[in-house]
Amino acid sequence: MSDSAHNNLRSLAFLPRHTDEPARDWAWRILLHNICMARLLPGNIINTAELARIMGLSRTPIHEACVMIEDRGLVERIDRSKTVISLINMDEVRQYCFILTTVEPWIYSSASQEQWTAHATSLIKTIADIRSARLHHEGAAELLRLSQRYRYTCYQAAGMDDCWNMLRSASLAYIRASMLAMLLDEWRLGPLAYELLFAAARNPIDSPLGTAALLPRLLASKLKSLEQLASSYPYFFVS
Repeated sequence: MSDSAHNNLRSLAFLPRHTDEPARDWAWRILLHNICMARLLPGNIINTAELARIMGLSRTPIHEACVMIEDRGLVERIDRSKTVISLINMDEVRQYCFILTTVEPWIYSSASQEQWTAHATSLIKTIADIRSARLHHEGAAELLRLSQRYRYTCYQAAGMDDCWNMLRSASLAYIRASMLAMLLDEWRLGPLAYELLFAAARNPIDSPLGTAALLPRLLASKLKSLEQLASSYPYFFVS
């Protein structure tokens, strides 16, 4: 195992294990989180034996977690002991931005004013915490989590659960590209939720429909930034 790969494992964020949580599921959550948050970069190789040793687990749950992650298209197994992190698919990023622009304005209209108010309050508090602590990368991860949770609520309200499930792979590509941009300091504002709040400071958003009206312009700018990122760092992406 190379020193760089070893350091990648040492720098992972090891999430607390839930009570009675199977070892496989815990390992799966840790891998998913670190891949999405760009702590494990595209092309990085995971030595499953070393990861098992660091986590205090046997190799079997690590192997099973890698199989589950592979089903999401996030890794490719080289052999039983080594797994490589998949490159980010820019076609999926483009697809996701297209869906957000064309479908989500209608989906947001299904959200209640109460849901939006609660969501906006959470975002504002999180941004205040980020600014005070200067935790840009960690804060972006929390904003992504809040944004995804709110969007899923909107999809449920619109009766579009199946559509949400179909977007899972594309949404992971979008999140990975966004967090990679944050890591490389190419796009400091982070996820879409961060952009919306800054836009709201200039053009107050007081309803879900107001949010929807901003999406096309924001996403066009966002996609342009991610396209530039893929051009500057082609070894992290595949089209």
